[in-house]
Amino acid sequence: MRDGLAGDGKNSSAGQTRRVLEALTDEPMTAAGLAIRAGLPRRERTSAAERICEALERRGLAERGGTKVLPKWRRLGHR
Repeated sequence: MRDGLAGDGKNSSAGQTRRVLEALTDEPMTAAGLAIRAGLPRRERTSAAERICEALERRGLAERGGTKVLPKWRRLGHR
């Protein structure tokens, strides 16, 4: 378990979290863009990416920017 993210399952919660974290860069990106880049399952992938980014923000691994209506996310810390 690295960075507190266990599990390798492609569609498991931990697997999706890891893929979103890996998709984040220093450049802000919308949740929809992150969801596509991370390869999240099509159904409700944008809302899943938003929830994951909010959880990563609480853990100090992501930062929200943009507007309240259209937030953009970027990764914090070192890779």
